[in-house]
Amino acid sequence: MKRKQCLLLLLASSLFAYLVISLQSANAKEDPSPPLSYDDIFLQAATNSNIQSCVPSKLDPFNPEMMSFYRSVPPVDCSLSLGWVTPSVDGSVLAVTTEVDQMF
Repeated sequence: MKRKQCLLLLLASSLFAYLVISLQSANAKEDPSPPLSYDDIFLQAATNSNIQSCVPSKLDPFNPEMMSFYRSVPPVDCSLSLGWVTPSVDGSVLAVTTEVDQMF
């Protein structure tokens, strides 16, 4: 009798687990709404007075007005730089050189 109860409990729990997993996977497949576009988010924030939100502005980085803030910079010259870090013989440890340690 006890064996039948154990088998019945095992069968019931397996069926319950199967139902839970199948319902979760069915709900995961349904996408309730497509992702909102930038304009939709802006309109929702602007028209709903109950929501306070910041909507980042749309800026075209290649607009001539924006390009006026860009400037070319000279290339970096590393020919006179110090050797800041020295590796150990086997390469497992990196250490700051004493000259750089004394400078800073």
